Amino acid sequence: HSDEPARDAAYAGTVEQPRDRMASSHAIRRFAGSSGIFRAWLFRKVPHRLSVWRLRTVRPAVVCIDIDTMVMSSDGAGKREAVSPAYENTKGFQPLQVTRGRFVTDAFFRGGSCHSGHGESVVRIVTELANPIRGEHREDAVIVLTGDCGFPGQDLLAAFEKLGIFHAFGACVTENVRKAAASPTDGNFGELRKEKQAWRLADFGLIYGTWSVFRRLVFRQPLCEDGQMPLSPDRAETPIVTNIRSDTVAEDMPE
Repeated sequence: HSDEPARDAAYAGTVEQPRDRMASSHAIRRFAGSSGIFRAWLFRKVPHRLSVWRLRTVRPAVVCIDIDTMVMSSDGAGKREAVSPAYENTKGFQPLQVTRGRFVTDAFFRGGSCHSGHGESVVRIVTELANPIRGEHREDAVIVLTGDCGFPGQDLLAAFEKLGIFHAFGACVTENVRKAAASPTDGNFGELRKEKQAWRLADFGLIYGTWSVFRRLVFRQPLCEDGQMPLSPDRAETPIVTNIRSDTVAEDMPE
């Protein structure tokens, strides 16, 4: 199929390449044939080095890293080796991606059935990023890891805390979360405002799901969105599991 877009001048302009530099199907085959699993692991060191270089240039006291998965559909492919059902039964792949700001700092290709916190890949990737950040950027760098509700498993959180990493992950609105959020009175709720947005917040300790220990959970509801006040049934409730507390944030960390 690569021969067809290679002859398309409009496509060449879209990817900002002259037509004589467009890859043919033979070039793609040679590239794929030389890209084995060991070379892929070696290539991951390139974005690692670039990430550390950017950090040493800017030198932030707080390094915020986001981790997420991206579902890649392969439903229409004629050959679908190693695909498996992913999100909403899409057959394909679900790679793990780590970003800092607008830059991808790492990626790990996985099958579609590999959920967010599947296996040991998440801890391995975070460890491989945390070590050079503290070893080559700043030994006292504060690392904050964020993600959605697919990641706050008890084993994962314990591994991050062992590495000395702060985390803030979204959580699902379960029945015990609703009960805990209903127990604080209005006086226990704080309020956060930013430009035209406003939220009410409450935080409490909670044993979430199948955990065996209490962790801090921040419960958030929007009071005002773009200057408009939503009705109570339309307010999106967002629980956030975190180990960040007021006594863990120093005055020299404006970020």
